[in-house]
Amino acid sequence: MKTIYLKDHPKLVAAHEFVTSHPESIIAGGVARDVFLNREYKDVDIFMPEPLTRDASQSLHKLIRDMPSCEVHPCTYMEPGSRYIVGEIDICVLPRGRMLDLDSFLQSFDMVMSQAWLEPTADGFTVSVTKLFTEFNGRRLLGYYPSLANKSFEHVRRIQEKFDNYLAVALAEPKDGMLHDGAEYPL
Repeated sequence: MKTIYLKDHPKLVAAHEFVTSHPESIIAGGVARDVFLNREYKDVDIFMPEPLTRDASQSLHKLIRDMPSCEVHPCTYMEPGSRYIVGEIDICVLPRGRMLDLDSFLQSFDMVMSQAWLEPTADGFTVSVTKLFTEFNGRRLLGYYPSLANKSFEHVRRIQEKFDNYLAVALAEPKDGMLHDGAEYPL
Protein backbone atom coordinates (compact mmCIF):
# COMPACT_ATOMS: atom_id res chain seq x y z
CA MET A 1 0.00 0.00 0.00
CA LYS A 2 1.23 3.48 -0.78
CA THR A 3 -0.16 7.00 -0.82
CA ILE A 4 -0.16 9.37 -3.78
CA TYR A 5 -1.18 13.03 -3.99
CA LEU A 6 -3.31 14.76 -6.59
CA LYS A 7 -0.72 17.52 -7.02
CA ASP A 8 1.59 14.83 -8.46
CA HIS A 9 -1.17 13.17 -10.55
CA PRO A 10 -3.28 15.85 -12.27
CA LYS A 11 -4.92 13.23 -14.54
CA LEU A 12 -6.62 11.81 -11.44
CA VAL A 13 -8.27 15.04 -10.23
CA ALA A 14 -11.62 14.58 -12.04
CA ALA A 15 -11.72 10.88 -11.12
CA HIS A 16 -10.99 11.74 -7.47
CA GLU A 17 -13.85 14.21 -7.42
CA PHE A 18 -16.18 11.63 -8.96
CA VAL A 19 -15.36 8.67 -6.66
CA THR A 20 -15.28 10.90 -3.57
CA SER A 21 -18.85 11.93 -4.38
CA HIS A 22 -19.86 8.32 -5.13
CA PRO A 23 -18.31 5.90 -2.66
CA GLU A 24 -20.05 2.96 -4.35
CA SER A 25 -17.67 3.45 -7.29
CA ILE A 26 -14.07 2.29 -7.41
CA ILE A 27 -10.97 3.05 -9.45
CA ALA A 28 -9.26 -0.23 -10.23
CA GLY A 29 -7.14 -2.06 -12.75
CA GLY A 30 -4.41 -0.62 -14.94
CA VAL A 31 -4.15 2.88 -13.54
CA ALA A 32 -3.80 1.55 -9.99
CA ARG A 33 -1.23 -1.01 -11.16
CA ASP A 34 0.77 1.61 -13.03
CA VAL A 35 0.65 4.14 -10.19
CA PHE A 36 1.74 1.42 -7.74
CA LEU A 37 4.66 0.48 -10.01
CA ASN A 38 5.57 4.13 -10.79
CA ARG A 39 4.74 3.77 -14.49
CA GLU A 40 2.92 6.11 -16.87
CA TYR A 41 -0.81 5.51 -17.22
CA LYS A 42 -3.06 6.47 -20.07
CA ASP A 43 -6.59 6.39 -18.66
CA VAL A 44 -8.53 5.98 -15.44
CA ASP A 45 -10.98 3.09 -15.08
CA ILE A 46 -13.88 3.76 -12.72
CA PHE A 47 -16.30 0.93 -12.00
CA MET A 48 -19.82 1.66 -10.75
CA PRO A 49 -22.67 -0.69 -9.83
CA GLU A 50 -26.02 -0.43 -11.60
CA PRO A 51 -28.69 0.57 -11.25
CA LEU A 52 -27.14 3.96 -10.68
CA THR A 53 -28.45 6.08 -7.86
CA ARG A 54 -30.14 9.27 -9.01
CA ASP A 55 -27.17 11.31 -7.80
CA ALA A 56 -24.64 9.04 -9.53
CA SER A 57 -26.63 9.18 -12.76
CA GLN A 58 -26.73 13.00 -12.64
CA SER A 59 -22.99 13.18 -11.92
CA LEU A 60 -22.22 10.81 -14.78
CA HIS A 61 -24.34 12.88 -17.16
CA LYS A 62 -22.67 16.11 -15.92
CA LEU A 63 -19.22 14.60 -16.43
CA ILE A 64 -20.19 13.51 -19.94
CA ARG A 65 -21.70 16.91 -20.72
CA ASP A 66 -18.69 18.86 -19.41
CA MET A 67 -16.06 16.84 -21.28
CA PRO A 68 -15.34 17.68 -24.93
CA SER A 69 -16.31 14.23 -26.24
CA CYS A 70 -17.80 11.02 -24.95
CA GLU A 71 -17.93 7.59 -26.53
CA VAL A 72 -20.46 5.06 -25.25
CA HIS A 73 -19.71 1.36 -25.78
CA PRO A 74 -20.88 -1.95 -24.40
CA CYS A 75 -18.66 -2.69 -21.40
CA THR A 76 -15.66 -4.63 -22.69
CA TYR A 77 -14.37 -5.46 -19.22
CA MET A 78 -17.14 -7.69 -17.99
CA GLU A 79 -20.38 -8.27 -19.85
CA PRO A 80 -23.07 -7.06 -19.43
CA GLY A 81 -22.69 -3.37 -18.69
CA SER A 82 -22.16 0.04 -20.21
CA ARG A 83 -18.87 1.77 -20.82
CA TYR A 84 -18.45 5.54 -21.12
CA ILE A 85 -15.14 6.92 -22.33
CA VAL A 86 -14.89 10.58 -21.40
CA GLY A 87 -11.48 12.02 -22.17
CA GLU A 88 -9.01 10.11 -20.00
CA ILE A 89 -11.76 8.69 -17.78
CA ASP A 90 -13.24 5.31 -18.63
CA ILE A 91 -16.39 4.55 -16.62
CA CYS A 92 -17.80 1.03 -16.68
CA VAL A 93 -21.23 0.54 -15.14
CA LEU A 94 -21.66 -3.11 -14.10
CA PRO A 95 -24.46 -5.17 -12.59
CA ARG A 96 -24.50 -4.58 -8.81
CA GLY A 97 -23.99 -8.31 -8.18
CA ARG A 98 -20.53 -8.09 -9.77
CA MET A 99 -19.45 -5.48 -7.22
CA LEU A 100 -20.82 -6.79 -3.90
CA ASP A 101 -17.39 -7.01 -2.29
CA LEU A 102 -13.94 -5.78 -3.29
CA ASP A 103 -12.17 -9.17 -3.17
CA SER A 104 -14.62 -10.90 -5.50
CA PHE A 105 -14.65 -7.92 -7.82
CA LEU A 106 -10.85 -7.82 -8.14
CA GLN A 107 -10.69 -11.58 -8.60
CA SER A 108 -13.05 -11.27 -11.55
CA PHE A 109 -10.32 -9.46 -13.52
CA ASP A 110 -8.62 -11.44 -16.28
CA MET A 111 -5.08 -10.63 -15.10
CA VAL A 112 -3.44 -10.74 -11.69
CA MET A 113 -1.60 -7.49 -12.57
CA SER A 114 -5.01 -5.76 -12.74
CA GLN A 115 -5.84 -6.62 -9.12
CA ALA A 116 -5.06 -3.14 -7.84
CA TRP A 117 -7.26 -0.26 -6.69
CA LEU A 118 -7.25 3.34 -5.50
CA GLU A 119 -9.09 4.54 -2.40
CA PRO A 120 -9.62 8.29 -2.17
CA THR A 121 -8.12 10.31 0.67
CA ALA A 122 -8.61 14.04 1.27
CA ASP A 123 -5.80 15.03 -1.10
CA GLY A 124 -5.04 11.91 -3.14
CA PHE A 125 -5.36 8.15 -3.00
CA THR A 126 -4.17 5.12 -1.16
CA VAL A 127 -2.96 2.58 -3.72
CA SER A 128 -3.43 -1.09 -2.83
CA VAL A 129 -2.81 -4.41 -4.55
CA THR A 130 -3.76 -7.99 -3.76
CA LYS A 131 -1.33 -10.44 -2.16
CA LEU A 132 -1.30 -12.42 -5.41
CA PHE A 133 -0.37 -9.25 -7.35
CA THR A 134 2.57 -8.70 -4.99
CA GLU A 135 3.75 -12.31 -5.35
CA PHE A 136 3.51 -12.32 -9.14
CA ASN A 137 5.08 -8.89 -9.54
CA GLY A 138 7.99 -10.01 -7.35
CA ARG A 139 8.55 -12.94 -9.72
CA ARG A 140 8.00 -10.81 -12.85
CA LEU A 141 4.99 -12.88 -13.90
CA LEU A 142 1.85 -11.75 -15.71
CA GLY A 143 -0.65 -14.32 -14.54
CA TYR A 144 -3.91 -14.47 -16.48
CA TYR A 145 -7.03 -16.63 -16.39
CA PRO A 146 -7.74 -17.87 -19.94
CA SER A 147 -11.49 -18.13 -19.37
CA LEU A 148 -11.63 -14.52 -18.16
CA ALA A 149 -9.20 -13.02 -20.66
CA ASN A 150 -10.79 -10.98 -23.41
CA LYS A 151 -11.90 -13.29 -26.20
CA SER A 152 -9.01 -12.23 -28.43
CA PHE A 153 -6.47 -12.09 -25.60
CA GLU A 154 -5.76 -8.54 -26.78
CA HIS A 155 -5.60 -7.28 -23.17
CA VAL A 156 -3.03 -9.93 -22.23
CA ARG A 157 -0.93 -9.11 -25.31
CA ARG A 158 -1.10 -5.37 -24.65
CA ILE A 159 -0.02 -5.74 -21.02
CA GLN A 160 2.73 -8.17 -22.00
CA GLU A 161 4.10 -5.58 -24.43
CA LYS A 162 4.04 -2.95 -21.67
CA PHE A 163 5.78 -5.35 -19.24
CA ASP A 164 8.13 -6.96 -21.74
CA ASN A 165 10.48 -8.21 -19.03
CA TYR A 166 7.65 -10.24 -17.43
CA LEU A 167 6.59 -13.76 -18.39
CA ALA A 168 2.89 -14.32 -19.22
CA VAL A 169 1.57 -17.43 -17.48
CA ALA A 170 -1.88 -19.03 -17.87
CA LEU A 171 -3.31 -19.86 -14.44
CA ALA A 172 -5.61 -22.64 -13.32
CA GLU A 173 -9.24 -21.92 -13.98
CA PRO A 174 -11.58 -20.76 -11.21
CA LYS A 175 -13.00 -23.41 -8.89
CA ASP A 176 -16.37 -22.97 -7.22
CA GLY A 177 -16.60 -19.43 -8.53
CA MET A 178 -13.40 -18.30 -6.80
CA LEU A 179 -10.06 -17.68 -8.45
CA HIS A 180 -6.92 -19.12 -6.97
CA ASP A 181 -3.22 -19.32 -7.59
CA GLY A 182 -3.09 -23.12 -7.68
CA ALA A 183 -1.20 -23.23 -10.96
CA GLU A 184 2.48 -24.00 -11.01
CA TYR A 185 4.68 -21.18 -12.18
CA PRO A 186 8.45 -20.75 -12.39
CA LEU A 187 10.38 -19.15 -9.56
